[in-house]
Amino acid sequence: MDPISQGIVGALWAASLAPKHKLKPTLIAGALAGVAADLDVFISSSTDPLLFLEYHRQFTHSLIFVPIGALIVALCLWPFLKRSLQPKELLTACFLGYLSHGLLDACTTYGTQLLWPFTDDRVAWNVISIVDPLFTLPLLITVVLGVRAKRVNAWPRIGLIWLFAYLGAGEIQRQRAETAVKSPRPAATPRPGSMLNRVSRNFCCGRSFMNTKGNFSSMASVLAFKPKSTRELTSRNWIASGQRKTFPQIVKRFKTLNASAGFRMTISR
Repeated sequence: MDPISQGIVGALWAASLAPKHKLKPTLIAGALAGVAADLDVFISSSTDPLLFLEYHRQFTHSLIFVPIGALIVALCLWPFLKRSLQPKELLTACFLGYLSHGLLDACTTYGTQLLWPFTDDRVAWNVISIVDPLFTLPLLITVVLGVRAKRVNAWPRIGLIWLFAYLGAGEIQRQRAETAVKSPRPAATPRPGSMLNRVSRNFCCGRSFMNTKGNFSSMASVLAFKPKSTRELTSRNWIASGQRKTFPQIVKRFKTLNASAGFRMTISR
């Protein structure tokens, strides 16, 4: 998701266990740990446009890397927060904040390699869009109210209730949408800014169909890919299932591999 949402969710996860007098430093640690996993965006190459896609949401987002990532963030923050938090408290806040990042990304469409290095599968639960103000703004309000509250530390917990309630509603909407899609492998992904309005994707017989109108009573065949080899189909499905918006970069990369992979692309309406 967007870094603002990641930071807020990381702060709320960390603050849910913090005493009131240590709320502010805990929020800071959780927020910074919550966005730290996206430092993998700096892994890129000017000659290979897909290198970024291959490493973004990979090892820095995996569950097995969470303790390592949390420790790195805690060590970086220790000189600034050592007067406010004990080492165990700081590490706990960073652990919870860092853990929230990969799990929240997995709730979106683009896919996250939560189980790396054991598998390269991209986990995409299609529950929420990568940008959703209705999800983020209430969480931000609970953080602000939690900081301003003088005695009670209930606001971070209220924020977590909203978080799980919203994601639960998104999961219900996803199931409703996919039930309406007549396909062996349906996928109904939320549009940016709304979990209710969704785009249906249908992988069938080596083709990928997308309905951009959000009308689940019928499938509008907008894009149809015809891979020539099993290797091509596997690669395209792995990337496209998690990185649909970077389609131009994927086409550019596959064109360079046309001679060896035999990539073909057709557009049908």
